[in-house]
Amino acid sequence: MAKKSFADVREMFPSVSDVRGWHDALISRVASGRGGVEYAMRRLEQLFGLPFGAQWNLRYRRDRKPSPGFALRMRQAYLAMLERSVRRDIEALKVEAAKGDDAADCMRLVSEAEALLAEIGERLKENEARHE
Repeated sequence: MAKKSFADVREMFPSVSDVRGWHDALISRVASGRGGVEYAMRRLEQLFGLPFGAQWNLRYRRDRKPSPGFALRMRQAYLAMLERSVRRDIEALKVEAAKGDDAADCMRLVSEAEALLAEIGERLKENEARHE
């Protein structure tokens, strides 16, 4: 079995700025109003199993890097949240298409969204397979 170089291993894991960006996006989706960040972090812990302490360190202790396992779980949570969002948008597009006026445009958008959803699903499966 060939040894992997440090650069190869590093490419497998996301950068700290990526992880922080995913975390910020998740927080903005879950938070409700001012001061809802701590509640949102608790909610992310319940929904996706992201430890509150690791989220706190990522958000407020800039000198600490997240563990590779936590970074990968954060990516999985972010992709899962995107998948939920796309599913909701597909349903809204189908409702608009049923109303009538520009059904062809709505159905084109539905097919594009479903293709995107399939791609997200494939990436989730690839990530799970690669890191097992």
